[in-house]
Order: sequence, then C-alpha cells, then structure tokens
Amino acid sequence: MTYAGRLLPVRRFFKKLMRIVVQDRRTNAYLTGEAKWIRQMDAARKFSTSLEALRYCVERELKNIDMLVCYPGAKTNLRLPLC
Repeated sequence: MTYAGRLLPVRRFFKKLMRIVVQDRRTNAYLTGEAKWIRQMDAARKFSTSLEALRYCVERELKNIDMLVCYPGAKTNLRLPLC
C-alpha cells in the first residue's frame, strides 16, 4: 500500500471533524445557511470544502470576509482572507 493510500482513512476522519465557516471581518459575525449573519459559530453554515466557501462569497460579491477552518481541540483556527 502506498503512503497516500495509508493516509486516506486519516483524511476522511479529519474531514468529518473539520468545520469550514465564513466570518465577516468587521463584525465577527458568521454566515448562516439562510444567508444571515449571527454571532454564534455553532449555528453558522458549514461548507463542505474551502472551494465551496470561496465560490459562495465570490458569486455574492461579499467583501471583508474570512474563511475559518476549524478542528475540534485545536488551540486556534486557520483563518484565510477570501474577499
């Protein structure tokens, strides 16, 4: 079995735990599935991929937006500026 093949189950495990959300940089509010903005990350829309989050923001011409990639138990989230 190749190295990449051995890592596949690990990737699937972390992808299930990983959470990708969109946050407004100015207000720190999170985007919901109803295209509203809220303060609680738990109720934020969860995107299945970073590309899906990027497309969503670009198609709607959202500005001052960050994508957060969150893993349970991590000390910090990965924050990427999108628009």
